[in-house]
Amino acid sequence: MKKWLISSLLMLPLLAQAQLFDGIETLLLAKEDAEILLQGYTQPLGKSLIYGQNTGWAHTAKTHKPLGFDFTIGAGVSLVSDLDLRFIPKGLRYTEVPQNGLPTLFGEAQSQPLAVRIPTGSNTPDLEADLDFPGGAASDLPVQGMPTPTVQLSVGAWFNTDIIVRYLPETNLEGTNLGLWGLGLKHDLTQYLGPLDHLPLNVSVLAARSQMDIRYDLPDAGAGTYVDFTMSTYTLQVLGSLDFPIISVYGALGYSGGRAELGMIGSYDLTYTQNIGGVDVTQSEQIKDPIQLGYKAHSALGTLGLRVNLPLIKIYGQYSLQEYQTASVGVALSVR
Repeated sequence: MKKWLISSLLMLPLLAQAQLFDGIETLLLAKEDAEILLQGYTQPLGKSLIYGQNTGWAHTAKTHKPLGFDFTIGAGVSLVSDLDLRFIPKGLRYTEVPQNGLPTLFGEAQSQPLAVRIPTGSNTPDLEADLDFPGGAASDLPVQGMPTPTVQLSVGAWFNTDIIVRYLPETNLEGTNLGLWGLGLKHDLTQYLGPLDHLPLNVSVLAARSQMDIRYDLPDAGAGTYVDFTMSTYTLQVLGSLDFPIISVYGALGYSGGRAELGMIGSYDLTYTQNIGGVDVTQSEQIKDPIQLGYKAHSALGTLGLRVNLPLIKIYGQYSLQEYQTASVGVALSVR
């Protein structure tokens, strides 16, 4: 199971490796334009991961008795808006793009050839280069979004409060270092509502935060080059559920958000062409730590879910309305 979790998590920032990270140095030929192009291309990925990481924290408003627990394995996907399948970059200096823009990571698969022309500011000819802007990865995905696995342990503490933990120690797999942790608290409010605590209705409040860190080596770009990806998410929700022996119906209102950063670290060698006297002359340049991208996402959310309660086993499915609508399913081993 641990290997499945690691392998699934590695897909998150590295999906479509062939489209993006294989030969990413070529995009760097666009100099300052490269950051604008990569930001627009990967923006939906950052937002989808943030919303996806915030799902699945609870599948009932009811809290455990002291030392009761559930161990939950789930998966969710945040569906990218159709508006984010293409983007029109703004502020480009050296690169011309089609009027209708370029595909994002979740857009159409066809790549787009782009020409780069960088003025030298002297009597010598401009520097020129051709780059192949990657197409999207829509054909590689079963749905229009990024699958997000979740594995967590929820333990009943005192004062009708559950402590929820997500944790994966720093792990190396095929040149990628990955670490993940998350912490949530779910506190029962029904206990303060007088006679309502005798009904199957449960009300609680949930607060949760998580952190993911990934480093992906780029051996084809040279020694010491890698992509660094970090993501921090948070959610605050009021939960309500009707818990019967066989099924539970639950819902939530709240807020979901977070931020992520992606950086290209190391030294990269770029090659341009100058036409001097009718002869193409190759010019080389080395740049260091060329890309630093940032992503933010935040949205009010409303969730509706259904859980089937079997002896020791709970099976749930839920759907959240927010900026990127999110669906998730899972199974839990539950005691007390």
